Amino acid sequence: MLYYYGIKVTYTENSHLEYIVPVETKERSYKIAVETAIEKELFLRKEDHQFITWVVKIPKEEYDKIVAPSKRRVLFAEGMSPSKVLLITDAPQMDIIKYLYENAGKETPPDKYMLNLLEETEGYYVRILHDTELSDGDNDDIDVIGYDEVYDLNDFYDLRN
Repeated sequence: MLYYYGIKVTYTENSHLEYIVPVETKERSYKIAVETAIEKELFLRKEDHQFITWVVKIPKEEYDKIVAPSKRRVLFAEGMSPSKVLLITDAPQMDIIKYLYENAGKETPPDKYMLNLLEETEGYYVRILHDTELSDGDNDDIDVIGYDEVYDLNDFYDLRN
């Protein structure tokens, strides 16, 4: 029998980043779930910048939604900068977070790299709904369209430095 857990990880300092690590184990134990996540290197870092907020047993359906979510609107912003990209994707939250973390601070904004990674490398669905660079800096459409998730690229820069 398999057991499914969600481990909520929160970052300290100035970051507002939180994410849920999905874990599948053969034993019913919160401790085993955390040890499995560490063993499989599912956390971004092993340093003191993150801490586990909670570990909870979740139904398989919820686990599947985390691992392979349906399409949703995802917004990439950069602090108070007007530069924003809104897209539809079915990429799991962990893949987005890992990619942004690994590419934070590169000269080209991570969201541009991400489009190639998500679509070509990983085979995820990606469709740009709004790109500030292509719309003369107008972000009014974002409020009208709305979004389900938002990632502030500054959170990832802070973690890398």
